[in-house]
Amino acid sequence: MGRRLNARRQRVLTRGAGCTDWRSAPGACVRASRLEDDQAREGLAAWTVKARVQLIVRIESRLMPRVALEASTDDLAEFIAELHMSAGTRYTYIANLRAFYGWAKRQGHIAADPSTGLRYVLRQQRPTQEVIA
Repeated sequence: MGRRLNARRQRVLTRGAGCTDWRSAPGACVRASRLEDDQAREGLAAWTVKARVQLIVRIESRLMPRVALEASTDDLAEFIAELHMSAGTRYTYIANLRAFYGWAKRQGHIAADPSTGLRYVLRQQRPTQEVIA
């Protein structure tokens, strides 16, 4: 399974004419490439863009045979709930999902954004230490 997932990631992350669509949905590689280009144009760090694309690949691996653009809010919530992670990591995942689905909606790939139904887990604020003068 691990090798298949890595091969899928490689195909999705491969840009240009060499990108073969490994899914039933035409244009999945083109959308990933456009997402990368648009986010880079906005000045996001390369590692942020890569993390967002890899998260979408993980979502698609879980949803097979459906694609990430067909996910519902419940699908995304179940995906997040199944992962054992800190509140900070969960916050980052949800932020990345909102960025992707917001982009997809603006581009006309989807009519409704399923990530808007996800709730952030508020980070615990550390208590401030009083300064004794």
